[in-house]
Amino acid sequence: MATNTLVAQARHKDDVWNAPYAGFVTGLAAGARAGSPQKIVFFSVAFSGLALWGKFFSTELKENFSFNRYEKKHNAPPVFVGNERDPYKERWAKIQAREEAAADEE
Repeated sequence: MATNTLVAQARHKDDVWNAPYAGFVTGLAAGARAGSPQKIVFFSVAFSGLALWGKFFSTELKENFSFNRYEKKHNAPPVFVGNERDPYKERWAKIQAREEAAADEE
């Protein structure tokens, strides 16, 4: 996740290609730790492909092909929006009016 953020900052873009580039950088680091040039190439290509595959299936397919019947509710308004009436404000106004009336009587 940190390499994805670093790649996005370096590229000045936030798009689908940040994940494969970050996977490539991570693969370079893992391959360098393994020690051989063949492993560097293998890890960088494998991590890049895995990141692209994961990004594709997590975003593109989820947006285009929804098999979840409950996902239709995403256009519904939020739960806590729409109630313009504030019962506490009305109650507080009643309490203040009662206290002012009691203060006027004394």
